[in-house]
Amino acid sequence: MTLEEAKRKIMIELDESGENSALENITDYAVKLPDIFNTVQKELAMFCKPIEKITSITVENGYCLKPVDCYNVKYITKNGERQTFSIVADRIVTNNGEYEMVYEALPQDIDENTDDDYEFEIDVDCQEAMIHGVCAQICINDEPELYQTYFERYNLAIANINDKLNKSSKLSFSGGVYL
Repeated sequence: MTLEEAKRKIMIELDESGENSALENITDYAVKLPDIFNTVQKELAMFCKPIEKITSITVENGYCLKPVDCYNVKYITKNGERQTFSIVADRIVTNNGEYEMVYEALPQDIDENTDDDYEFEIDVDCQEAMIHGVCAQICINDEPELYQTYFERYNLAIANINDKLNKSSKLSFSGGVYL
């Protein structure tokens, strides 16, 4: 979904709500939208479904800097084998050499200069949840009931995403272990 498509979906959501004050104030919200999008997409990437990236790193003098968009290093490998490392401030500390790093990334910042053709990096399911989260933030001060409706939809969408993620990784045991 592009930023322009997301803005259009928000306008449709607010229009369908039947609450005129939210739409009447949309020009005021247009200034706030980039920050709201930025906050909600990062929240979803960090706490719902991470953006996983792989990159090559070169460690010299015992460390290298984490990528700017990295908020969590999952692991590093050398020749396909996981390696030990530690994180000190913004540095990955390990033996010198070439490695592949798998990490969780924050999406690109959205600000007033972001083009409308910007493609969100977060998962498609998270993009749909983001629409409800942004609508909730738009309505938080002017329309408390509408805020509550969108916030509940946002939380439900997050719960559905988490359920889907958890279902794919559950183990099932039948019987038991006797000691």
